[in-house]
This record gives sequence, structure tokens and C-alpha cells, in this order.
Amino acid sequence: MAKRAAAAGYQVTIVTGDKDFFQLVGDGIDIFNPRDEGTWYDAAGVKEKFGVEPGNLGPDATLTEFGLDSLTLVELIFAIEEHFGVEIADDADIGSLKDLARLIDALRSVQIS
Repeated sequence: MAKRAAAAGYQVTIVTGDKDFFQLVGDGIDIFNPRDEGTWYDAAGVKEKFGVEPGNLGPDATLTEFGLDSLTLVELIFAIEEHFGVEIADDADIGSLKDLARLIDALRSVQIS
């Protein structure tokens, strides 16, 4: 909806602290994040905050593009294992958020079976 409104010539402001929406920032779309002390984000602000262009923050982005270093990735894996009650192998191929979501779905479906 935001992209359609921007394409129609409207200036769109999304008020959210949800990082998923930052991928929408671009021509005609910005974000006001009340969690970041009321910070406004345009494309340059998103790149400064996350180190990546807004369009690259989607599910195919690598986890390193989200700023995860190896220690943070290990902490994320432990948190996911605890939250979902799954065990992720050390050699699991987790290159992107989409890969991670598919792996969790596969592990949970094995548990249910």
C-alpha cells in the first residue's frame, strides 16, 4: 500500500519501530521510529543505521547485511533453539533470513511428525 501511494505521488510516512518496514524506504517513503528517540529515516538514514541500502533488507539479504557478526549469529541461534525447541546443526546453511525461516520450519515439522 505504501509503495502504491508513493507511486501515485503521495509522500508516505510509516510510523513504526519494526525493522521489517525499513526495506520500503525510498522515493516518497520514509519512516518515523518513535523507539529511536523519535528519529526520521530516509534511504540515507537507513543505510547509515544498518549499513545497507533499504531495498537490500528483505528476506534474501544475508545475515551479515543485517549487521550480525559471528558472535551475534551464535547468540541468535541459541535464542531460536530455545524459543522454538529445535536444535540447529553447527554446519547448517543459514545465509539469509529466508534460509533461517525454512530451516526452522523444516526442524519443527520433523518434531511434529
